[in-house]
Amino acid sequence: MQKTAPLPFIGQKRNFINHFIKALNKQIKGEGKGWTIIDAFGGSGLLSHVSKAVKPNARVVYNDFDGYHKRLQHIPETNRLRRQLAAVFADLPQVGSYLDGLDIIRADFEELLKQYCESPNCLLVLDPPYVCTQQGMYANKTYFGMVEFLRLMRLVRPPFVFFSSTRSELVSYLNFVIHHRIEGYKRFEGYKRIVVETSVNHNTKYEDNLIYKLDEMTG
Repeated sequence: MQKTAPLPFIGQKRNFINHFIKALNKQIKGEGKGWTIIDAFGGSGLLSHVSKAVKPNARVVYNDFDGYHKRLQHIPETNRLRRQLAAVFADLPQVGSYLDGLDIIRADFEELLKQYCESPNCLLVLDPPYVCTQQGMYANKTYFGMVEFLRLMRLVRPPFVFFSSTRSELVSYLNFVIHHRIEGYKRFEGYKRIVVETSVNHNTKYEDNLIYKLDEMTG
């Protein structure tokens, strides 16, 4: 199992992998037979890769909206160029079995979640863009705005694992919904939060969050 993606990707959650594995094991026993894991904002595929490695008998759906797996197909050409540019790149990325066993799709997150949000034995893995940030590095060149965020949250239900940070307002939103008992608040009530402090430089720090709520019977 790899704990980083073969090629760099904005926002991959390698610092949370061990916490993510613990959540997987808490929710899904054994090797995952009968379970589906939906990586709705697949990015680099790292969370899908880890899910399949930890739960090999589960169906893992990697929503590769940004076409990352196509970039991996060109690693040999990329590496030849890098070797020509500098010998410092001797330790080059290898794809190997990184995407083996995944169901790779490209779908709008809302359409994807509508297919599975009512399915039993389905874990939602959610790592969306931050609200109202420019998505120039993603296949979607527009904003992930408030409407898109609300479309997403309308479909979220336990068990879920959500990645966010203090650069978004997800925690504040969840607390607002729960405090005011807004329709659907019970889906988020009792969520757990794991915080990892990240440094951009000596003067700038922020918190990355892993927010999860598992099935009631498993905690």
